[in-house]
Amino acid sequence: SKAGTPVAAGGGDGQAAGTGANVFSSKRAYLNLGTAAVAGVYGKHYKTSKAFRTMIACAEKGYIYESSLRTGTFALDWFIRNILSINPASQKGIYNILRREAESVPAGSGGLLFLPYLNGVMNPYWDIDARGAFIGLSSSHTRAHMYRAVLEGIAFEKLFALRAIEKNTGVKISELAVMGGGAANRLWCAVFADITGMNICLPEESEASGLGAAVAASVGAGWYKSIKSAAKKMTRTKEIIKPDLDNHKIYKRLYKAYSKIYKSTLPVNSMLAGYHVDMLANV
Repeated sequence: SKAGTPVAAGGGDGQAAGTGANVFSSKRAYLNLGTAAVAGVYGKHYKTSKAFRTMIACAEKGYIYESSLRTGTFALDWFIRNILSINPASQKGIYNILRREAESVPAGSGGLLFLPYLNGVMNPYWDIDARGAFIGLSSSHTRAHMYRAVLEGIAFEKLFALRAIEKNTGVKISELAVMGGGAANRLWCAVFADITGMNICLPEESEASGLGAAVAASVGAGWYKSIKSAAKKMTRTKEIIKPDLDNHKIYKRLYKAYSKIYKSTLPVNSMLAGYHVDMLANV
């Protein structure tokens, strides 16, 4: 590049995504539904906790309190490939088929809960030996119930994480800017709204990380005076999905049960921790 070319510092992809979703807006958190499900909220002060990881914000100052679940859309693909034995590449319509089937299942999946710790758990337990589970499975449940339970389980887990962030930072969250491949699943977005009781904001620009980098570049180029003012001008919400209050009441009761699953299954998971390693060693 030529001498004198402006160079602007950006940020990590997740933190740039927060900037691209205008996480600086009052009481807004971002939720990236990619392979992992990552949520973060902006704060002015440096705080640490096992409930989140503290990242430098893509801004002049401040931090992002971020939670990460390793199984976001990964869990959907796992269910389709490993449980249903379907290759999405050869049956490309399977995602829409399952979504339509799950839409016919009432909120709560007939009392079926899913713990999404297929790859261990990061915040707040930091337990690599944690495992996933379907709880409440009966002969009346179908693949539609199980698929919806997976969607709900990930939403329950992110609510659990966001509440822990609120408790440990004093930040209050009332809306989620949802992005990533999972944001295209309309049912999932509605489930998130109903479980969290928050408005789900769908950004006009789905590539929030790229937009966040562009926001930083615009400030570096002198087009705006600050990251916050640039993010306010350069980000837009195309749609807001509001929670169904009847469904929210159902989910509030189920959340109490969900929040107890990990500690209730911990003794058994501890006994099984090395089993998959031993099994592979004997192959």
